[in-house]
Amino acid sequence: MVISGCNKLTSYNPATGDELWSIDAIAEATCGTPVTDGTMVFASGGYPDRETVGVDANGTKVWSNKTKVYEPSLVVSGEHLFAIEDGGIAWCWDAKTGKELWKERLGGSFSASPVVCQGKLFVPNLSGETVVFEAKGDAFHEVARNTLGNDSYSSIAVSGKELFLRIGVGNGADRKEQLVCIRQP
Repeated sequence: MVISGCNKLTSYNPATGDELWSIDAIAEATCGTPVTDGTMVFASGGYPDRETVGVDANGTKVWSNKTKVYEPSLVVSGEHLFAIEDGGIAWCWDAKTGKELWKERLGGSFSASPVVCQGKLFVPNLSGETVVFEAKGDAFHEVARNTLGNDSYSSIAVSGKELFLRIGVGNGADRKEQLVCIRQP
């Protein structure tokens, strides 16, 4: 179990609660959840400092950069680490080295975390537009943009060939939330 925040990245034994390791990293305030590829842990934060890190299983910081991914969580696909920062910039790094492979301005603002499904990343922005792009490190390859409702603040849930997305429809006192299921035939 790994927790980020208070200028630390800390690993605990989930069975006993004993601290396994702790390093000075990230920022005082973080929202995103640390993620792993099975060999390394990745985390990011952004207030008041900014940092994205790759840490090995022993708690050694392998790489670090000054990218701020505050609200959305990072996501790993194969050898690549992807991030969508709040202001709409998508990043792709080599997960092992932290080398930036590409970055792309998506437009819009984001609080939802990206998800990977069938080799593609899906992430909705605050205006209800879901951006779909290939989970590849060679370059940014947009597949589609789809708008559902007026807004979307939540991450997509994946179950088999179905995607579930909570959207907002309407404005002000007339706003209601709906759960949408998108199914691949």
